[in-house]
Amino acid sequence: MNFFQSFNFKAASFCGLAAFALLAAPVGLTQSAHAQEGNRSGDRLERMAEELNLSDAQRSDIEAIFQNSRAQMQSVLTAEQQTTLENSEHRGRRAFRELDLSEDQRTELRSIREASQEQVSSVLTAEQREQLEALREQRHGQRRNGLRREGGAQ
Repeated sequence: MNFFQSFNFKAASFCGLAAFALLAAPVGLTQSAHAQEGNRSGDRLERMAEELNLSDAQRSDIEAIFQNSRAQMQSVLTAEQQTTLENSEHRGRRAFRELDLSEDQRTELRSIREASQEQVSSVLTAEQREQLEALREQRHGQRRNGLRREGGAQ
């Protein structure tokens, strides 16, 4: 009996497929984390587009601003901080609070955030800027009231 007669192609195919699945799983998880981060900013853009009734041009401009500021912020962070941020269950500033940022990093990130807000503001109409400010104040009040409720319950 020669090698080809004794070789079980079905078993070999199954083992090869299983090995490939095990090797590809970590890549899928990493891609999933990056996709989740993209969805976070996409959600923010969608919410903003809906609440402020953005035109297609405004939406495109703001998406570019978000992408640029995200790239700038990532360049400020160490590789370890980027990993922590990607794996965080939180969003926005709350996620950044989990990082052990230096004072220089905090200053630079604040500057990037402020520049981004100014750029977004320049894309909006006066009416949209007023709406955005009212929404920010409303969310700020909700966060503050939520913290008070949690703090009072302890």
